[in-house]
Amino acid sequence: MKLILAWLVWLGGVAALIAIDFFLRLSDGDVKTGGVPEPLGALLLFLLGGASLWLLYQGLRNISIWKRLILVGAQAAAGYLLGIVIGINYVCRAGIDCF
Repeated sequence: MKLILAWLVWLGGVAALIAIDFFLRLSDGDVKTGGVPEPLGALLLFLLGGASLWLLYQGLRNISIWKRLILVGAQAAAGYLLGIVIGINYVCRAGIDCF
């Protein structure tokens, strides 16, 4: 159950941060300016990631330490890559910036 909660914390937090950022950009009148300040956004993502990793680690208590570390590391890498894909998708589709 904690594994599912960890993923919900990460994905829900990223979605909430994107929604708040988009709302702030729309209320500014220009989607290319405003939004959540980058240091605050980075701090929030760091805290969400830390909470998610702690929940993942706690959810895997019944297995050996090495297997637990490998599983947490693999899920952390997957969550990190998913966060990058979601972030780039948001920035490009919202018209903020793109390649």
